Amino acid sequence: KAPGLAAPPGQDQFSQIGQFAAAAAAAQQEAAAAHTNLWVGGLPEGIDEAMFRTLFSRYGSIVSTKLMADQRAGFVRYSAKEQAEAAIAALNGFECNGVKLAVRFADKA
Repeated sequence: KAPGLAAPPGQDQFSQIGQFAAAAAAAQQEAAAAHTNLWVGGLPEGIDEAMFRTLFSRYGSIVSTKLMADQRAGFVRYSAKEQAEAAIAALNGFECNGVKLAVRFADKA
């Protein structure tokens, strides 16, 4: 190896620490996101996107919704874990148009 081409002592160590920190931050962000995304099942027949969003909007700030009306299910993503937890507490087992809703944290896709 030619002199001067080796990394200065400790340089590799800092590079690894930086990579670890980036990976840890990404994992933390992913974990936080997992606790804001809810799966909703047992939705009443005929529910539309607006009704679905309205049902969940009183519990916090909704980032996104995805309604799968044909499966009578959907997903709701809140901006904070506490909002998602409030929606679960209020709506899991709630009777809506004669059917009971199932609301829980969404599993990893």
